[in-house]
Amino acid sequence: MTSLHGGRPAPYITVIDRDDLDKRMADAPHIESYVHRTTNSELERLAKIYNQEKAAVLGGVTDVLTQVRDLGSVVNTLDPEWAIGFASAPGGSTSSVMVAPRRPGAAIHNPIRMAVGVDELDPELSRQLLRSIGYAVPGTVIMPANVIRSVHISGGPFVAGEYPPGEVHLVTPSGAGGRGKTVELRAFQRDNTDVQIFEGTVINHSLPGPAGGTIEAAFCDGRLTLRMLLPYTVGPAHEVFGPPGVGLSYDFAATRSTSGTRKAPLAAFSICWKRPRRLRGTSITPSAIPTLITRARASRRRNAQHGPSSSPGRRTWSKSPGPDTQPGLPCCGQF
Repeated sequence: MTSLHGGRPAPYITVIDRDDLDKRMADAPHIESYVHRTTNSELERLAKIYNQEKAAVLGGVTDVLTQVRDLGSVVNTLDPEWAIGFASAPGGSTSSVMVAPRRPGAAIHNPIRMAVGVDELDPELSRQLLRSIGYAVPGTVIMPANVIRSVHISGGPFVAGEYPPGEVHLVTPSGAGGRGKTVELRAFQRDNTDVQIFEGTVINHSLPGPAGGTIEAAFCDGRLTLRMLLPYTVGPAHEVFGPPGVGLSYDFAATRSTSGTRKAPLAAFSICWKRPRRLRGTSITPSAIPTLITRARASRRRNAQHGPSSSPGRRTWSKSPGPDTQPGLPCCGQF
């Protein structure tokens, strides 16, 4: 030992019996826990024998990722039509399961239905909910937990069952079947004098819903954003999902002239679209919305025949058929 310690004091080694060791370990349980996780512990030896060392996360984050991947491969065998994902929030108090279709026909071959029991909703929340469902308006509608009475899911056995009441989010993602297609917006004064025809493009959303479709477009170099709710027919569906309409948002900071004075606002807008000739009947089907988008054009001749309302600020939906429309289809929206 003298030649190995490099001139430093030699270590003192004391040998104790089993009873003394048990007493010392009982006085320090944290040491026992630490020892059982060393490479020489009996616990780890048995875990490796039974291939459960990953369950103890002895390899750190690498073992976590491996377990998640392996568990995901097992979970994804539960249903041939739906892919399933899962996640756990930090702290482990919240976990979530995500279900997504593997292919477009999944909801037809194995539909999943959710029934949410609610108390009386606030009028504004009710309006948002019905419009989101009826016209596929993009965005998230949040129903707070205090109005939810029950949540029931039917369909595949992997998700079917009763769930505890809680906050429900109804999300309509942005779709872009007509991205880049041209649309036009005609602006006119109250005396029906044309001011300008603005050309825009469908920017981020064009999806059909049960009552109609929603199209979002940008004009004026992106300063004017227009959201159009287009009905398939004018009829009872509006009593459930609400009437169609046009929503505008404008960057007024960009409307000042070079002298710093604010330009006069436009008195009215007219939104018109043509009925594609290949469509037949008196209503637009959901599958026809992308075609309608590609043919969306403003026509001075049609606006002359179906001019704007003389009442400023009034929004109407004309049902008079033009030369390129079928009866019963709203051909011009004015406000």
